[in-house]
Amino acid sequence: MFLNLLCLLFGLFSSLALSCASCGGGGDDPLILYPNEKWKVYVGQSKTFNFKNISSEGIQVTEGGVTSKDQLTLSGGLSFSERIFATFTLPLIVNHIESNSRMAMGDPSFSTRYTFVLPSIAEPIFLPQLQLILGFKPAIARSVRDTQDLKTLIDVFGTGFSEAKVGLDLWYGLYALKMGMALVLTQGFSRTFDKVIYSPSLGNILTLTTSYQWNQIFKTTVGINRDYKGELAMNRTNLENSDQLNHSVFMNQDFMLVNDSTLRLSYLRTAAILNNRNTSQINSLSIACMKSF
Repeated sequence: MFLNLLCLLFGLFSSLALSCASCGGGGDDPLILYPNEKWKVYVGQSKTFNFKNISSEGIQVTEGGVTSKDQLTLSGGLSFSERIFATFTLPLIVNHIESNSRMAMGDPSFSTRYTFVLPSIAEPIFLPQLQLILGFKPAIARSVRDTQDLKTLIDVFGTGFSEAKVGLDLWYGLYALKMGMALVLTQGFSRTFDKVIYSPSLGNILTLTTSYQWNQIFKTTVGINRDYKGELAMNRTNLENSDQLNHSVFMNQDFMLVNDSTLRLSYLRTAAILNNRNTSQINSLSIACMKSF
């Protein structure tokens, strides 16, 4: 029972907000910069609700933990050249359960991208954008392994493990119909809790998206996300049936505003299709504003 609880919470907090997967973004980065943008800021507010835990057998189990979350996401990006940019993201989370609430900072993340291939319609064959993704997320927030409220887990805001990622993002975006695919490998770092060494295994995130640019103002993006994490080890022994799998679907509606600003409305449902295990099914609605300079 305790093992299932660890797996469910680890999966839940590893990928709560998916704002812009692929579409030139890839993985779970909420902010990307295009070649003509020098720097950019992102402010997003999301509401997550309808939590349903899913066991290692892929069935819904007794609900536990928080019942809803509010998250404020702040992100900034800086371009160093036409091909290289970096971003920093900071989440502020409010957990709710019944009449109680608790607020804290989640795990921040750093990401940088190098564009191997710049999109061009001047070539004989239309060239897509191809980016290398590198990122790191330090474990700063309280996790399920050092919670002070094991009954409600209202003070849990992170996975407990620092994590590095590397991947590729392929994006066709020069025409009205746009398509993208991103594959990111993730690796958590071992950490000791109560004299027990916990070691995450290699994971991967695959994202497929399709967008349509209706006109200069409106763009709609829909996508599927497959998030997998290998078995968790305790004192170098893998825990059986502790791997996590989550298939989610999402939709973004972008409104291009004046002064290089974009308003985005998003919907996310995790564990929505196919097989899922040791994770949580949630619904999330978010609104965000991005401004480039």
